[in-house]
Amino acid sequence: MALLDRLMGRGRAVDALAVLLAVKSEGRIGRPRLTRLLGLGDRRARNLINMLERVGLIVKSRGGSGLSECSERLLSLAGVHFLGDFTCCTLSSRGLRGDRVVAARDEIAILLGEPGRLLLIGWAGGGVVEAPGAPEEALEPLGSLLGECARLAGGGAAYALFRGGGCYRCCASFIQAALASSLLPDL
Repeated sequence: MALLDRLMGRGRAVDALAVLLAVKSEGRIGRPRLTRLLGLGDRRARNLINMLERVGLIVKSRGGSGLSECSERLLSLAGVHFLGDFTCCTLSSRGLRGDRVVAARDEIAILLGEPGRLLLIGWAGGGVVEAPGAPEEALEPLGSLLGECARLAGGGAAYALFRGGGCYRCCASFIQAALASSLLPDL
């Protein structure tokens, strides 16, 4: 992520990471479909793909863009899950620094430019679902979504739950914020 920040600047690094997450989730993908999925202009998508190819994170072919081995390793810890009108993003981890949740939440709001989109940040693992700082009454209506997000997280992962389905940029912002705010003790 630091490499993307240096190469592109902070705001564009989130778009580059969103491209990588979309390619990971969708498989080989052409630029026109990528622009529709991410809501990017054609020129911006082309520039992002070319830059990611230059640094060895994307491999281009006639069948579309695919992940390189390097980017597959980088993204092996991340998950993007669409649950109806919600997006659940996971990042494998052994825990979560509860004292850093507010900093991560603020960073996500800045990166996304949509402060109301993020619902929760938490950690799930071993049958336990935590959401530090979230009031109990806020968690009740999200019970089944949190359970599904926890199931998708697997053995242990930090998660972020967003309003709106299909938001790769949301997950890119979560990953960027988790790294920038030292949210996860093992990253």
